[in-house]
Amino acid sequence: MARKHRPLRLALAVGLAVVTAVAVAEWHRLRAWRRPPSLDLAAPADVVEMRAAVWAFGSNGNLETDVPWFTVPPGAARRLWKRFDSRTYAANPSINRDAPLGELVVTSRDRRTTWLKFYETGPDELVFTVDGKHFFRAEPRDDRGYQLGGGLLLAGTLRHAAVVSERDRPDTERSVGRDPQPR
Repeated sequence: MARKHRPLRLALAVGLAVVTAVAVAEWHRLRAWRRPPSLDLAAPADVVEMRAAVWAFGSNGNLETDVPWFTVPPGAARRLWKRFDSRTYAANPSINRDAPLGELVVTSRDRRTTWLKFYETGPDELVFTVDGKHFFRAEPRDDRGYQLGGGLLLAGTLRHAAVVSERDRPDTERSVGRDPQPR
């Protein structure tokens, strides 16, 4: 009688070993699913400086040229930072993690610096990360509730802000192209 149950026990043992191996290999995702990470970003009113860059290679062919690093005008910086307010954790977003569309470096009143990368994900949602491991999704809206668009529209807004920033600066203070200090 014991021999009849041997294949069943072996199958259960192999199944348990596979489940354990998957749980160990994917523990960080399981933990994040059970208790999603939170993100502590500065309030838009506390933003004192924002530098930005946009890279064409992250646009999936939608942009032809890069926007080199530039300082975003203060009023626009606060409005742009509002896009990241209504965010939720995205466990496994369908993005190319090696090809961000752009990057923002934000300094708040308390001198805290946040490096944020955002990705091209379509017309409405905005996927971003501050550490490269945990991703968040936002559907930006203005004060009236209208959608502001996703990563591509943010990239277009930053492109326009770069033009305005350069136009409004005297020749001695040109800031486009200088990279911020690495983390």
